[in-house]
Amino acid sequence: VILTLCVSSSVALIGLGFVIWSLYLYLATILSPYWAALISGAGAVVLAVVVVILVLYLTGYFGRKSKTGLKSGGFGSEPAYDPMEFVQKYPLESGITAAIAGFIVGSSADAPRTLNEFLTLLKETNTK
Repeated sequence: VILTLCVSSSVALIGLGFVIWSLYLYLATILSPYWAALISGAGAVVLAVVVVILVLYLTGYFGRKSKTGLKSGGFGSEPAYDPMEFVQKYPLESGITAAIAGFIVGSSADAPRTLNEFLTLLKETNTK
């Protein structure tokens, strides 16, 4: 099931790339190439934002009333989730995520520092 999802997602992304490229080619016949690239890129960004908002809405992110991530123990309580429990529940997804993060860290000289800052901020946010 996961393999089918990955393959279909890859094909959909390739198709989306062709749609954006065809939009650029069409707009380049009407406008200058710079404006065509700006409009087609902005369209892709808007589409991505709409998809993220739709997924957040469908998963119930906007419907939550209480603070998530903390138990009802009050100030200084531990997070309500255990990262190791997540890894044990989703080993394949965790492994793929770790592999992608390792690839990103290895691909750029500044990526390890940026990833470290991001994870530090994420940890601080989850412990507040």
